[in-house]
Amino acid sequence: MSQKTLRSNTSQQSHRLVILGASGTACDVLEIISAMNMAGGNYSCIEILDDNQSLWGCDFHGVKITGPISLASSMDNVSFINTLGSPKNFGIRKVITDKLQLPKERYATILHPSAVISKSSTLEYGVILYPNVVVMANACLGDQVIVLANSVINHDVRIESYTTIASGVNLSGRVCVGPKSYIGSGSSIKEDVQVGKGALVGIGSVVTQDVDDNSVVVGNPAKKISFIK
Repeated sequence: MSQKTLRSNTSQQSHRLVILGASGTACDVLEIISAMNMAGGNYSCIEILDDNQSLWGCDFHGVKITGPISLASSMDNVSFINTLGSPKNFGIRKVITDKLQLPKERYATILHPSAVISKSSTLEYGVILYPNVVVMANACLGDQVIVLANSVINHDVRIESYTTIASGVNLSGRVCVGPKSYIGSGSSIKEDVQVGKGALVGIGSVVTQDVDDNSVVVGNPAKKISFIK
C-alpha cells in the first residue's frame, strides 16, 4: 500500500489534514476521519479550501473554510485530501491536481476502519475508501481513486487514477476502469470488461461489454447513449 495509507500508520504522531473542496464528499471524509480516530488514530482536519469566495470564513461541519484551493501550493507540513468531483464534473480532481503541481505524496490516503483490504492489493496516493468497502486480491487503485460505501472491488481489478466508484458497485474479476471515470451507484461490471477513460456508467447499470473512452452507458445490459465532450 502507499506510504500515505493513514490507517496502516501506528505512530502516535498527529497528522494534519487539509480538505480541498467543501463538498458532500468532504462531509463524508470528516466522518471517516472521526471513525479513524475512534479506532486509535490521531488525525485532524485543520481547514478546508474552496474556490467559492462566499464560503470563506464559514464553518463546515466544525472546520473553517479559509480560502481558495490555490493556497495549498504554499502550505507546508500538511497532507491534502481532494474531495472534488460529482457525476456532473468527475474529471475535476485531475484538473485541480494539475493546477497545484504538488508531489503526489502530499495527498493522504484515508481508509474507513470497516474497509476490508487484501494484503496483496495496491493503493496509491490520495485514495479514499468509505465504510464497508471490500478490496480483494491483487486489485490496484490509482492515485485519488474514491470508492463509496458497500462497493466490492474483486480480484485483479485495476482502477486508474481520479476515478470515482459510487456506492454499492460490484466490479468483477479483472475489470479495468480507465482514469477520470465515474461508475454509478448500484452498478455491476462483468469480469474482464474494460471501461475507457473519462467514461460514465449510469446508476444501476449492468455492464457486460467494453465501454469506449468518454462514453455514457446505462441500462441492463448497459448500452451507450452519448459521448462526453
